[in-house]
Amino acid sequence: MTSDSLLYGNAIGSISSKSVKLYRKNSTEEIRIQNITAIEFKRCRDYIRGVISLLLFVFFVVTFFGSSTLYGTVEIAIFLVLILFTLLMGVASLIGHHEIIIITGFGIVKPLRVEMAKTKEGVEFYQKLAAVLHEY
Repeated sequence: MTSDSLLYGNAIGSISSKSVKLYRKNSTEEIRIQNITAIEFKRCRDYIRGVISLLLFVFFVVTFFGSSTLYGTVEIAIFLVLILFTLLMGVASLIGHHEIIIITGFGIVKPLRVEMAKTKEGVEFYQKLAAVLHEY
């Protein structure tokens, strides 16, 4: 019986010689290496939400600047919030996010969402896990 030694670890998860531990927002999930059949690292985008948000952005900008009506302070604040929100939502939806997908003999494990700020750590985790699976 061999000991379970830590091979790699970061904010995404840790990889040992026998198992993978995934760190989620509110919990951790441990998967035995021998059960993993495949892994993927992919970018997910929401084109529909992005296009709709950007169309709403254009609508709000045209409505705000194209109108000859004088707006009060409250209306201006509401329009500016709507314009900023729809622009940021549209851009974020089109840029997307990354997911690490682990497939086991029992099915697909819930994808591990990688935040944009942690993309480098997500790629490193995926590469280390792929190397461990290749050796196994």
